[in-house]
Formats: sequence, C-alpha cells, structure tokens
Amino acid sequence: MQRVGRATMVKVGLPVARNFGLLLLLTVALHAAAFSVDVFNPDEAFLGTQARVLQDGGSLYEDTADRKAPIVPFLYTGAFAVTGDDTLVGPRVLAMLALALTALLTLIEARARWGARAGWCAAMLCLFVATAFLPGDGQAANFELFMVPATVAAVVLARRARWTASGAAAAFAVLVKQTGGTILLPVAYLALRTRTRRPLVLIGAGFAAPILATALLIGFDEYLRWNVFGNGGFAEPPPIGQAVQTFFEQWGIWAGFGAPVVLMLVLAWRDRRRGLAGPDRDGDLWLWFLSAVLGVSVGWRFYGHYFLQLAPVSALLVTGAVARRTERVRTLVLASTGAIAVGCALAAFIADPADIIRPAVTDDVTRAVRAHSDPSDRLFIWGLAPEVYWRADRQPATRFVTTLSFLAGVQPTRDDARAFPERANKENWADFRADFDAHPPRLVLDTSPADLKDAGLAPMRRYPSLRARVENDYCFLLEVRGMHLYERRPGKAAAAVGSTDGPRKPGAPLTAACDS
Repeated sequence: MQRVGRATMVKVGLPVARNFGLLLLLTVALHAAAFSVDVFNPDEAFLGTQARVLQDGGSLYEDTADRKAPIVPFLYTGAFAVTGDDTLVGPRVLAMLALALTALLTLIEARARWGARAGWCAAMLCLFVATAFLPGDGQAANFELFMVPATVAAVVLARRARWTASGAAAAFAVLVKQTGGTILLPVAYLALRTRTRRPLVLIGAGFAAPILATALLIGFDEYLRWNVFGNGGFAEPPPIGQAVQTFFEQWGIWAGFGAPVVLMLVLAWRDRRRGLAGPDRDGDLWLWFLSAVLGVSVGWRFYGHYFLQLAPVSALLVTGAVARRTERVRTLVLASTGAIAVGCALAAFIADPADIIRPAVTDDVTRAVRAHSDPSDRLFIWGLAPEVYWRADRQPATRFVTTLSFLAGVQPTRDDARAFPERANKENWADFRADFDAHPPRLVLDTSPADLKDAGLAPMRRYPSLRARVENDYCFLLEVRGMHLYERRPGKAAAAVGSTDGPRKPGAPLTAACDS
C-alpha cells in the first residue's frame, strides 16, 4: 500500500512538473526583455527602493511605507538576497514563476472542465493575454502578477471543496494587493451552492487567519492605517467627466490588445444565454470575471497592469467557448492572441518608456545625485520619481518614497490643481517631520519647478514645515532639467543665509546658492 501510494504520487507529480516547466519556458520567452531593460515602470523602482531599506534592517511601514499590502516588498527583498540589489532581474524572475504558476492552475481548471486539450489552450491563452500589454504594464514585476496565482488557486480549491485552503489563498491575494479580496465573490458562490453553512465558515476561517497573523506581526494599528484607512484619497473617484474618459480609454486599450479574446468573450456570453455552457452555465466563471472587473475599477484609475487580473478568467471563459467550436476556431484564437503577445514581447526591447520613466530627465538627475553624495548619504525627493532613488542607489530620508499623494494631497491621474497643505494627511506629515529630523538628507531634490509627473501642482513653498527646513538647513546646489537640487549646510552658522534673502519669485530656488 505504501509503495503504491508513492508511485501514484510520482506519476501525478511528474506531469505537473513537466507542464510547469514548459509553461515557465514560454513565460520566460515572452518576458525575455526583463533581462535587458533597467526599469519598466515607477512601481518597480518604488518596490526596489523599499526592498533596499528592508534589506538594510528597516521595518515595513515604519522605515518605508506605501498604501499597499505587505507581501510584495518582502518578495523583492528575498529576490535581492539571491541576485543582489543592483538589478531588478531577481524580482522579475519571481514574477515569471508566479505567472507560470497561474497558467498551470488555469490549465488544471480547464482540463477538469473540458479535457486535456482545453487545459493547454487555457494555459497558453492565459500567458498570451497577460503579455499583450504595453511594456510598462505587461513586463514589469507588478503587484498583480504576484496576486493572480492566489486568485486562481482560490477558485480551483473551492471547486474541489477545499474550503479552508481556498479562503487562505484569497487571504494571500489580499496580502499582495487589497483588491485581491474580490475573488471571494465566486468562492462564496461556490460555497453557497452546497446549501450548507460549513463551507462559508471554513472559508472565513481560512481567510481570516493569515490576515490576522500578518496584522499581529506588523502591528494592528500600522496594518489598518496603511492597508485600509490610508486609502481614502487614493480610492476616491475623479470627477464624472474624467472618470468616463479614463474608463473608455483604458478599457479600449485592453480590448484593442485583446481583440480576439474580447470577441470570444462575447460568444461565450451568447453561449451562456442560449444554455450551451453546461448545467451551471459557467456561473462561477462569470462571477469571477465580474470580481476581476471590480478589482480593476477600484479608484477609477484603470492603469494597464490592473487588467492583468482578467487574464486567467478570460482564458477560461474563452477556452470554454472554443471547446464548443471547431478545431479551426481554436487554432485561429491561439494564433492571433499569440501573435499579439509576441509583438508586445518584442516591443519591450525597443519601446521608449519616456511617458512613465522619463529616462532622459531622470538619468541627468541621477548623475548629479551620485556626484554630490556618497552611498551612505540620504536623499529626499519632493515629487514622484522613485526611479531616481533606485538608479542613484540612495536611501530615502523618510519613509515616503513618493510625496505627491502621501504629503502634498495630490492623487495620481487626478487633474486637480487644488494642492494645498490642508488637504494633506496630518499623520503622514507628523511621521515625515520625525523621519526628516532623525536622519536629515544630504541632498533634497525638488521636482516641482520642472512639473515632473504633475509635481508642479504642489510647489514646495506651499508647505511651511518643509519650506522652513530647506530654507534653514540647505543651500541651492544646482538646477538639473528644471529641477532644483539642494545640499545640506555643514553647520548651523550658515543656516540663516538662505532665510534672509527675502521673498523669491515662483519657480525660483528657496535658498541662495551654496557658494554665495
């Protein structure tokens, strides 16, 4: 009996390992640009900067903070422990592993529903759909890539009545990104179909335990502040006109890159309406699709990488529709989606990331920061430029890697010029002042004069406590691409020089030059 059990496990394990290996090879091929491109988007630079702080003994939320869940910064930190922190290849390889695992779980679910050939169809579609994005969204080691394996696992486990494990998988998704909790919608639907309370209780227990344990480790106050209550301004919807415009723009981009998939989703819905989708008409899949749409829509920002959470469920729905049609349709769908994915993968090698990274600007600033500071010196950046921290290899002086939304009251993708101190978070400002005083930076970079990424909406002079620190303790060093770089004075004797110059014109440096 013992030997038979082990043999069975080997027989089952080998095909799974082989399938995962093949899917991983395809994933690596579609994301090969990860080994040559420095930074794909600001989120990577932000997370890389956070991971460096954690690697040097810092604490999450106390030494480096974001309004995101805690797992991904630690994944980056773990990757850096293996590959070093001078490249983002490590986190990107982890993201590839996560995507390959997502495809494997999608294969398992599709095979259980429609057979072995459908399993491979769904797995490849999942990888193709997850790659058919602009490089800054589809190639970066984003939160969503680490979240989707857990969301797929939650449904796969629920379909097999593994209720506690399903709840735990949903909790892991939430600990990667808060919107992962929307996967509880199809999971709860599957539990309710049993017509007993026990599955819901087990799901609740499995979901609550990891989150409570994490909150206990971090501290309940800090966890709730950064994961729940600190997201009010970020999640607040924009004016209705801007919301509608953003909605159609971003969904249009996704539909354009995924045109074959969108067409097949329409056919899948028609099959459901006609009763061709099986006894339950794929009700759990459509609820899953709805939950992913809700996850994409929170905050009405619709960033491209948000749509990654649609990839596995779209692949399953399309596979179901394809399984009810001819082999020619299957081939056409796979070939067309594959061609788009390959085109996006190749474009990642040559695409200009100027719209989100601005390398021509930030490279000059990085060189200036390196030239006027040592690796042990701290840097403070007023604005939204985490790639400068990353490329200059300088740690932030405060826990706030970016300041526009955390301190200035300016939220991303909100065309709102009303950036005043009274709109800013008072608790964040208290932490900022304490951090700044605890380890004052050698250099202060003000990106607002150049209006880099809307930093012009929040000129530094509008914020009295920050302005006073710069005027009293820093001198104007130089201007780089319209941005102002300040250097800390060596002693208090010179501290009054910058504050005695009288009023200055808007856009002018806050202090006198260092050699004056």
